[in-house]
Amino acid sequence: MEQKCSRTLNFWRKVSSQFRKDDDIVVGCKSGRRSLLAACDLQAAGFVRVTDVAGGYTAWTENGLPVAK
Repeated sequence: MEQKCSRTLNFWRKVSSQFRKDDDIVVGCKSGRRSLLAACDLQAAGFVRVTDVAGGYTAWTENGLPVAK
């Protein structure tokens, strides 16, 4: 199933100014929805090492993974 991407052209331009296409990029947000869309857009723009934090920060903490306080 093809995913629909939603970020603007400006979004990946900003990322492109900070990262190379072969850099490791990890994206996350609270629920995982926005980061999934961002990861989709980054991959569509040619970034090849993109990782989404599935389920976001909520899933991260629910699974007992470490956080800094």
